[in-house]
Amino acid sequence: MRLLKHPDPRVRERAGFDAVFVDRTERLVRGLAACLSDPATPVRQQAGVALFICGSEAALAVPELIEALGDSDVIVRRLAAASLSKVGPPARAALPSLAKLRDTTDELLRVWAGEAERCLAGR
Repeated sequence: MRLLKHPDPRVRERAGFDAVFVDRTERLVRGLAACLSDPATPVRQQAGVALFICGSEAALAVPELIEALGDSDVIVRRLAAASLSKVGPPARAALPSLAKLRDTTDELLRVWAGEAERCLAGR
């Protein structure tokens, strides 16, 4: 977990992604959630991928995933929506933020946001 705070963004980028295949603990999910606000875009992207892989175990990261829906990087936004779709109904707090993405110009983001809305609503 200390590697998620390493000064080198390349190390932070790989650390969470690699760890998710070994142990999906609460501590790891919280560390990945913190990485969603990392200054380095690749770190935020890999944290999104890792949280997607965590599936429903990423429920602890819902507040950070909601915030990531407004990230400056569209890939981070897509990954946040995709991760929220895997969390399902426990992430219902994200519904207003997801609804704002219905008119986004990015087609993949619209698709993932729509899928997340359906999953969160239990449909």
